[in-house]
Amino acid sequence: MFYFRLAATNIRAHKRIFVPFLLATTLLTVMNVVMLSVHADAGAIFANNSEGIQAVASEMFKYGAYVMMVFAVILAWYANSFLLKQRTKQLALYSVIGFGKRELRLMTAAELLICLIITLICGSVFGAAFSRLSYLALGKMLGVPANVAFGVNPVPIAEVAGIMALIFLWLMLLDANWLRRHRPLEMLQAVSAGEREPKTRWLMLILGVLTLGAGYAAAIGITNPLGALQWFFIAVVLVIIGTYFLFIAGSVFIFKRLRKNKKYYYQPAHFINVANMIHRMRQNGAGLASIAILATMTLVTIATTITLYRGVPQIVNTSNPADLQYLRFTTLDTGTQGKKAR
Repeated sequence: MFYFRLAATNIRAHKRIFVPFLLATTLLTVMNVVMLSVHADAGAIFANNSEGIQAVASEMFKYGAYVMMVFAVILAWYANSFLLKQRTKQLALYSVIGFGKRELRLMTAAELLICLIITLICGSVFGAAFSRLSYLALGKMLGVPANVAFGVNPVPIAEVAGIMALIFLWLMLLDANWLRRHRPLEMLQAVSAGEREPKTRWLMLILGVLTLGAGYAAAIGITNPLGALQWFFIAVVLVIIGTYFLFIAGSVFIFKRLRKNKKYYYQPAHFINVANMIHRMRQNGAGLASIAILATMTLVTIATTITLYRGVPQIVNTSNPADLQYLRFTTLDTGTQGKKAR
């Protein structure tokens, strides 16, 4: 109980660095709740369509949910590492006043547990609200009957709670490993010492180029719609991994190459900017990659949705080029026609 009270005090005292972390984890929870909720209720949303269309829509939302899970793991890891770097001096001072590594691990675990509770509460509430909003938008676009009711499904919320619990457990293990590898005196010296120049991570750079190239090659080379649906998840994951690796390692490599170009580097307009960007991309490369991926996802979703919605008449004309109507006539006998005429 002591560690929970200490953790709550730390969160209130350092809310400047804990609030962005809570906002990031809450946003990840909301996105996962929305995607899993739409996947769970795909049958009701596409009730007017055939069973094949319902199955395809369910598969698409399932792949989208998987992509959100992968993105949640990466962004949560980045947010936690940023939080840990901001608290290096505080953890070092706790070590100086008598806290051992076991006590520090218990304190950081209690802080993450409190953050998990706050994340699940806020993420479930906002996720349920945005799920309803997404249902209304999809219902309006697809012409879903007004009598179809979309309630709050507790199953996706429970699934997201389990996913976020596993992610926070992984973050606790990462924090424990970081505390095991660092000593209090080294942490204090790291705060006062200048930042070292980042090294070029050749393995990460090569993997980034290969994964990004493989992802785009899969996206461009697949022309069969069924094949595109099957390779969608793999291509997106490869592009996400390649984007992170290139932003973290590729940007440092590019700026170091620019620094070796003496005609470009030794100019007043380039000297300070290039030197600063080498260090800034080491710290903020993952954050910029997350922003780029989120912006790309938003643009692709908006463009795809508008294109499909506006192209419904063209799809119908392409699938059914001829409009035929079958009418059945019944011939009356002559006697009946004469009686009716008289």
